[in-house]
Formats: sequence, C-alpha cells, structure tokens
Amino acid sequence: MRKMGASGLDKSSDEESIISYLNAHRDFFARHPEVLARLSIPHDESGSTISLIERQVGVLRDENSRLRRKFHDLLATARANETLGERVHQACAAFTAVRSMDDFWDGLSARLGQFFDVAYVDLKIARAGAGPEGPGWVDADEPRYRRLYDRVAHGKSACDDRLAKDLLEFLFLKNAPRVGSCALVPVGGRKPTGILALGAEEADRFRADLGTLYLDRLGEILGATLARLL
Repeated sequence: MRKMGASGLDKSSDEESIISYLNAHRDFFARHPEVLARLSIPHDESGSTISLIERQVGVLRDENSRLRRKFHDLLATARANETLGERVHQACAAFTAVRSMDDFWDGLSARLGQFFDVAYVDLKIARAGAGPEGPGWVDADEPRYRRLYDRVAHGKSACDDRLAKDLLEFLFLKNAPRVGSCALVPVGGRKPTGILALGAEEADRFRADLGTLYLDRLGEILGATLARLL
C-alpha cells in the first residue's frame, strides 16, 4: 500500500499527475510566468538555490557538451574507417599483382606490416596429410591451430589482448613476448583455409570490442589470392 501524505493524498500519484499534466501542456510556464519566477531548485549540496531557468540552461549546456563529444567521436571513427578502407584497397591491389607463392610469402609481412601499421605478421595455412612444406604451413589437426581455428571458423575475425602464451608463441615465435594484442583473421571467409595473425605491441590496439569488417575483407582478399596461386 502506498504511503499517504498529511493531506490524505497519495504523494506519488500526485507527482505523477503533475508530470503528466506538464507533459501535456508544454506552454504552461509561458502562460503562467509568475509561477516560473517563484520556482527554485536546490543547487548540488551547498543548500543554495537557483532558478528553474538557470537549471534548464545548465542542463542544456551539459547536453550540448555531450552531443559535441559524441559528434567528435563519430567523426574520428569515420576518419579511421576511411583510412582502413584505403589500406584494404592497397592490399587488394598488391596481392592481385602477386604471381607466385614465393612472391606471396616474401612480401606478406612487409606489405601487411606497412598497410596496417603492425609490428608482427604471421600466416598459418592448413594442410591435410602430406602437403606443402614451409614455415607457414601447418597440419590441420595441430592442437594449437585448432584452438585458433575455432575462434574464427565462422568467418569473422577476432581481436584479443589476452591470447594464451602458447598460442602467441605458435604464431609469433621469438617475438611472442613483445605482442600486447593481436587480431586473428580467417583466410577465405567461412571454413577458412588458414589464419592470419596481426600482432601489435600496444595492449589496446586490438580489443575485443573493436569492429572487424575490414579485417574480414582482408581475409577474403588473401583467400582469393591463395586460391589463385595454389
């Protein structure tokens, strides 16, 4: 049961009625300025009071600051996406020009390191049974590869700043201790044929909350290139 005020009225219902009335009659204070002039609102914990208009101005100023910050965040995101889009385009052009697997391997780290400004690049391509040999090839059933594969098997990249030590060593070898965060990119979309790993020394470079659209596109480009060369 609701608590009744001294006048016998339900205080909560009273306030709800006032709010409802003011929402329905937005011009109330314009028609009754004498009421507006008598209103005051406690200011923080100081005990002093400010007028309703002053309070409204403060609220609007705070809201304006919030919207301005949001606008600048959106603008920064748009610029970052534009830069990433250009880098993916450059990567596409570069790998389209590759004519052999030797050229592909030779230029992989340099191209992607430059385009995406990362310190460490590794690519693992799965082979079934007796297949090609080389530092980038790995048995499809290799336990560490399977753990990484499960992260991207659905065709979406994953960003991680807490990848297990043994997985970092599997990907980046002696450089593993220097990797603060990395991105795992499926090569070839869904049911990928390999995994691209981009490692950065900064712990906040590849966070779990980052979007992966451009990384996914990069994986598709590499997948198409490998399908053409193999």
